[in-house]
Amino acid sequence: MKAKRYALLLALLKAMDERGSWCGETHVQKASYFLQVATNVPLDLDFILYKHGPYSFDLHEGLGDMRARLLIDVKQRAPYGPSLIPGPSAQVLADGLSDYVAAHNLAIDFVAQKLSGHGVVDLERLATALYVIRNYTAEEDKAGLMNALKPHVTKDRAAEAIDEVEKILEQAGRLGS
Repeated sequence: MKAKRYALLLALLKAMDERGSWCGETHVQKASYFLQVATNVPLDLDFILYKHGPYSFDLHEGLGDMRARLLIDVKQRAPYGPSLIPGPSAQVLADGLSDYVAAHNLAIDFVAQKLSGHGVVDLERLATALYVIRNYTAEEDKAGLMNALKPHVTKDRAAEAIDEVEKILEQAGRLGS
């Protein structure tokens, strides 16, 4: 399972990079959350609501493992910090699981297209909105709840994020059509 997860993450990194994403760990965390939750791609990662939105310690550890296996590398980008890029061993893994990854390319490209242009502040809002939508389905005032969970996100900004994510989910639901 780990090899399949890593192949999917490498494809996501590549798709995000092609669309101009910074591809820092925060970008990968939030895009992976969308990939798993909004499009049902089987990354099998556990996410919790953390300081800056949904976060997976499993993913954090996996990225470290991928770096140790030379599947990803770190490219320093001043002044903000590093980006994650495919490493020297990435192509071997990608080639070995190309059919598996190809089965999920539509979802990977969709998530990369929707999220790559956003900075980390927007990604936190969008991923938190997705978390609220998916985990508090009975809640009437999702923007109010999101503001209560993340007081630094105003209720207006929370409502905007929830609206945007609902549109993304509607589009994601049509991917298989």
